[in-house]
Amino acid sequence: MSSGEGPNHLQRKVSNLLSILEEEGEQVMRSLSHIGRKVTQSLDTALTSYHRLDCCTDSDIKKTYQEVSQELEVMEEQITIICATISSLPASGENTVEDIWEEKPDLSSSSNYLLKKVARKVNSIKSEGIIVQLNLAKIQNNVEIIAGKANDTAKAVLNFSDSEPKMLKVYREVSRE
Repeated sequence: MSSGEGPNHLQRKVSNLLSILEEEGEQVMRSLSHIGRKVTQSLDTALTSYHRLDCCTDSDIKKTYQEVSQELEVMEEQITIICATISSLPASGENTVEDIWEEKPDLSSSSNYLLKKVARKVNSIKSEGIIVQLNLAKIQNNVEIIAGKANDTAKAVLNFSDSEPKMLKVYREVSRE
């Protein structure tokens, strides 16, 4: 074996691969956190939009409904795209906007209909948002597990600096993982 391919070469290679993996893992975690913040922001905005409509008088509700409906369409599309990109998990049974919606006697039936329609839309957005957040947490956990295993493996390879044959054997075994 040439001097460039001995234990020191393997140690450098393992250390280099580990640092690349750690950098990529950190990038993935930052991206997942960014997506999680966007989803949370969309959910908060959806609830705010619903409450804005919920506070309207009968005369203002039809005009405000158009604005709120357009806002919710955009949010729903964004969350649906994220949800379609990430594999689905079952949603939690937490209270949603529709669960607590009640007809308002001071509003006309058409205004109550519009309010309930927006409540259903917010409920849909929130359900998809919860699914996305659960999946993001699952992906982050998997990234942490993979990074931990890679770190343990690299340490095992790097601990065999005094025995070249053992080190090569361990390197071959762990590089298959």
